[in-house]
Amino acid sequence: DHPLFGRSIPTDTIYFDLLKVHGLNANLLRTAHYPNHPFTYLTADRLGIVIVEEIPVWQFDLDIRGQQAWTHQNNVRHIHEQMFREMVFRDYNRPSICFWSTCNECQDINNRKVFIQRVHDDLDNNYPDGRFLIESAAADRPGYWDSSQDLCDVSAWTMYFGVFHGSTYYEGTKKFLEQAHNYRPEKPILDTEYGYWSGENMSQSGYNSQVTVFDETFKAFKEKAVMNENGTLNNDGFVFGTTWWCIFDWYRHQTSQGFQSMGLYQMQRDVLKPVGAQLKSSYMPYFNNGGMITGAEDNYGNLINNKFALMQNYPNPFNPTTTISYTVPVVETRHASSLPVLLKVYSILGREVATLVNEEKPAGNYSVEFNSSSLPSGIYFYRLTANGFSQTKKMILLK
Repeated sequence: DHPLFGRSIPTDTIYFDLLKVHGLNANLLRTAHYPNHPFTYLTADRLGIVIVEEIPVWQFDLDIRGQQAWTHQNNVRHIHEQMFREMVFRDYNRPSICFWSTCNECQDINNRKVFIQRVHDDLDNNYPDGRFLIESAAADRPGYWDSSQDLCDVSAWTMYFGVFHGSTYYEGTKKFLEQAHNYRPEKPILDTEYGYWSGENMSQSGYNSQVTVFDETFKAFKEKAVMNENGTLNNDGFVFGTTWWCIFDWYRHQTSQGFQSMGLYQMQRDVLKPVGAQLKSSYMPYFNNGGMITGAEDNYGNLINNKFALMQNYPNPFNPTTTISYTVPVVETRHASSLPVLLKVYSILGREVATLVNEEKPAGNYSVEFNSSSLPSGIYFYRLTANGFSQTKKMILLK
């Protein structure tokens, strides 16, 4: 809940919240537990944020009478089905929404399957909109073999390995991803949640713990991602998205402490935690290289941009090394198979300090490392020149 507005967040606050999402180099957002105001999705359209929208069927396990909550909904009330329809009818014309999510971390597999099958059939037969249907299952309830995923277009789980279940952050996540992919090799995988607490007192140890969980878990995701950091296709990849839980700390009336500290920002939205800065830096190359892959042709050339592009270096600030990525397009009017490319680094006074590339390059996406060990701290510029194209970007060396 918002510290001032609870769950009745004004539209201007929604706007500034989503600006912060975009500012973290995030291009996919799961809005499951955020107020599903229509303005949320209108703003996401404008900012270019891909949305996973979800109805609040959360942690359906046992009700107070010992009866399965799913059975009561599936056989008597059907409120979850009505809520799903209302979500789709209200927001189907929002282009930012690519996924409809049916439920979050529910236990009863058989009744989950009944519900997912019903809404999947309803979507396909009555208002097919081309979007993907998913769920947000808990990776440990029961595991990668969860048969309810067979009814979804994409396999999606919350993955808190080393936090709530499993072995370690990296090894547990990596093993689960490999098992899930081997079990359903035809489906891509989406991580719908992972994260850790900083603690309400915001201690350095709490901050460090969050960064460790992010680094180790994201390392496993990167190895299995469909896109490499430099924008090239990972032919062995199958993970197309990850979502840290979550962007802001918030009040939580369900717990005795009344506080949740898993956010990237402190509750007031004006202090970015170290894990937020780490996530922003780690997401940058993917954000700069085109965002989400929605399809890939067998001919990799179709994935190459049709124009030159110079990416922002990462990390930035850096010490002593940083990576610079660029794209050389296919030039149809040129018969040669490659183009002359020149990439140089200059000091703030315009003095050339390094030549990183000076050769002919065929069409493709490239990355080069710049080592500044012999240079003092300061602002530097790097310039890509090729075939009449020239672009310059700024970077900061901070020792």
